[in-house]
Formats: sequence, structure tokens, C-alpha cells
Amino acid sequence: MLTAGRQVIVWLSDEGVRLFLGLERPSEEKSRWAFIGKVGDEGLTELGLWLVIERIEEREMGIEAKVKTTWSVSPQTCLIRVDFILTAQLFNSYPKEAIGFKENLPEGLLAGVPPMLSSAAPA
Repeated sequence: MLTAGRQVIVWLSDEGVRLFLGLERPSEEKSRWAFIGKVGDEGLTELGLWLVIERIEEREMGIEAKVKTTWSVSPQTCLIRVDFILTAQLFNSYPKEAIGFKENLPEGLLAGVPPMLSSAAPA
């Protein structure tokens, strides 16, 4: 739950972050953006999520998503528009927990077994 004080990573759209930070960049230079912090006292509203931002990470596109740049804002408590948010991840202790996404292949594919999509016999 997005309750006050919970540590969270909020992933935002490139377009939304460029508006938030006032950046002008060509569309071919898109980035992934992680806003790391705590849910603010006001929490989630119809307009967006109140977030106490510890830092903003600009990351490369792709699975590895290495950090290119970090940003900070002042004051730290900001309303992040709901239409800018792609997803959010709750965590217990950062940086001890890894941030990001990774691709996991189903076990059968790792063993060279083709996936079974249906138990129905072929016609």
C-alpha cells in the first residue's frame, strides 16, 4: 500500500519527467526514470502521489538500465502527477535491495524443452 512513510521507487515516463524537471531533450534520447523516496503524508490522491524524493535516477533504456545521472529536488516533497507514473515498487531498505527489472526465462526453456501452450491435442 502507498501509505505515508513507506519507502518506494516510482518509475515515471520520460515525457513526464522532462516536464517535471523542465528539461528539453530530443525524443531519441529517452531515459528510464526512478524516483526514490518515501510516500508523503498526503499519500495518493486523485491528482497524483505525494512523494518525499531522496533522489531521482536517470537510467539507460534496456534491461540493465545503468544509472546515467542522479538528480535532487528542493523542496523534497512533491506531487507526482498520476499520468506521469508508469509503476511503483515498495521496498524495505535501499540500497540493500536491487532496483530494476530482469528477464527470467521459464525453466523449460532453460532446459531446451519447448513450452506447452495447451493441453489440447492438435487437430
